[in-house]
Amino acid sequence: MTNEVTVEDTQGIRVLTINRPSRRNALNTAAYHALAEGVASIDDDPSVTSVIITGAGEHFCAGNDLADFVAAKEEKNPEKKSGAAALFDALDNVRKPVFAAIEGYAVGIGVTMLLHCDMVYAARTAKFRIPFAPLGVAPEGGSSLLIAQSAGIKKAKELLLFGEVFSSTVAEEAGIVTSLVDEGTALSYAIERARLLSTLPSDAVQTAKRLINDTNREAINELLPVEFAEFARLLQTEETQANIQSMMAR
Repeated sequence: MTNEVTVEDTQGIRVLTINRPSRRNALNTAAYHALAEGVASIDDDPSVTSVIITGAGEHFCAGNDLADFVAAKEEKNPEKKSGAAALFDALDNVRKPVFAAIEGYAVGIGVTMLLHCDMVYAARTAKFRIPFAPLGVAPEGGSSLLIAQSAGIKKAKELLLFGEVFSSTVAEEAGIVTSLVDEGTALSYAIERARLLSTLPSDAVQTAKRLINDTNREAINELLPVEFAEFARLLQTEETQANIQSMMAR
């Protein structure tokens, strides 16, 4: 584990905190792999019943670090597994429950990773944005399917095509968030719910999770590489790179 993500175990609950507050917890390669490792490792630790992902400081996650997008343009090995792919793989295959606690902004993959968490608790003041189209890239993380399923096709198109900021209420209505809590209490509430879940029969909880996830597993496994390929293709274009440079200069 790196300093990009901190780990704390409390009464059987593992808390993974994205620790890049100066970057609004934007994820770089090291942070992706640290999160993936932290999530995957709980299945082999009998002392841990679930994991919570949260962000240090005022925000959950500002998406992918844009500097990594510039570096990705120079990547010559198209088969190399990205940090984002590793994170989604961990989230989709871990047997134990995964929670997320959201304060402040959740942007880009800071939103799409929530689609792969089991329970998501967000402050009522939290803000969300999925700015793939404005940036010039494709949806990722299975969001083109999962948001359409949970929010409806028309709402999914509005959220993914315009890429505008939307409220926690809209996120809840769209099925991205499980429920809303008072500002500053998302993590404590997630811990409370995780502790309650830990009192229930673990085999039954994990079986229920697996059965629910299996209804979508084949479709998600087929879609993820397609989305990543389109994302990578668009990332190489001059228009997208100009958009990224413009955003980095702000």
